[in-house]
Amino acid sequence: MQLREWTVNALSVELRRDRRLINKVIANSGIKPTRENKRSRFYRIAEIVNALCESGELNLEQERAKLAKEQREKVRLQNKEKRGELVPVNQVTELWTKVAIACRSKLLALPNKMAAQVFCSQSVPETQEMLRVEVYAALNELSEELVSCADREAEEIDRKQMSG
Repeated sequence: MQLREWTVNALSVELRRDRRLINKVIANSGIKPTRENKRSRFYRIAEIVNALCESGELNLEQERAKLAKEQREKVRLQNKEKRGELVPVNQVTELWTKVAIACRSKLLALPNKMAAQVFCSQSVPETQEMLRVEVYAALNELSEELVSCADREAEEIDRKQMSG
């Protein structure tokens, strides 16, 4: 098996350390590149990790604690998702897009729906009441559509949980 060679930039990304820190550790520990080309120097990751540990810049216990914390968080989120406490962002986005479209269509329909009635009304209070009734009717329709849509989404999530 051939060992992989890493540039300082690649080491920085892989080890999640600043490029300047990697360069400092290389300089202080006297690590020589395994090879060079016109633009880059290449190093073995094991040499860099050892130098980081020796310099105190990489604490293995702290890194293990960070990893354990991330693993706990991952499991916690997976459990919440299984219990239905978390919903994927794309599902929420899809649902709210449907709500916004339905709301927009109801609002845009009101002028055409109400124009003749408002034109024939005898007073401002009568006009206000007609508009109020239609706005509440549109809101009730929207809430029913939202509940119906949410129920369908919940059923879909339940089906996925049962099969998975």
